[in-house]
Amino acid sequence: MPAIQTMDPKAVREMFTETPPLEVELAPLVSVEDRLIAVGKNEKVKIRIYTPKGEGPFPLFYTIMAAAGL
Repeated sequence: MPAIQTMDPKAVREMFTETPPLEVELAPLVSVEDRLIAVGKNEKVKIRIYTPKGEGPFPLFYTIMAAAGL
């Protein structure tokens, strides 16, 4: 399979549409926290931190969402 960034956007959308959902067991959470992180002089990015129950260290997962108006 070619690198995703070299593929036609329509083909990539179709590929993700056809991908079956992952079945995972989510850990119980202790907290969910929203924060703003400064990324420039006058700019901030919203982040959400999910903290699972138990003792760490915990794995880190992140998702970047880029869309107008979000």
